[in-house]
Formats: sequence, C-alpha cells, structure tokens
Amino acid sequence: MASLAFGWGLAGIWSGLAAMMLIRLVAVGARARGDRWIVVGAVRS
Repeated sequence: MASLAFGWGLAGIWSGLAAMMLIRLVAVGARARGDRWIVVGAVRS
C-alpha cells in the first residue's frame, strides 16, 4: 500500500520485501545465537 501511495512502483515493493527479509534474518540470527529457545521436552505430542 505504501508503494502505491508514495508512487514507488515495483521497486518499492521489492525494497519492502527485501527489508522484511533482512529484519527476519536479524531476528532469527539473534534467536539462534542464544540458548533460551533450546528447551528439553518443549515439544508436545
């Protein structure tokens, strides 16, 4: 929607997608560096 409102066109859509992927990469990288997500027995059957 912002791409249309600001007149960025297709380049704005791809830039937004790339920015979201970069944010996700940073978030997943931060999660992988820590050990709080490794919990024994956390998966329920």
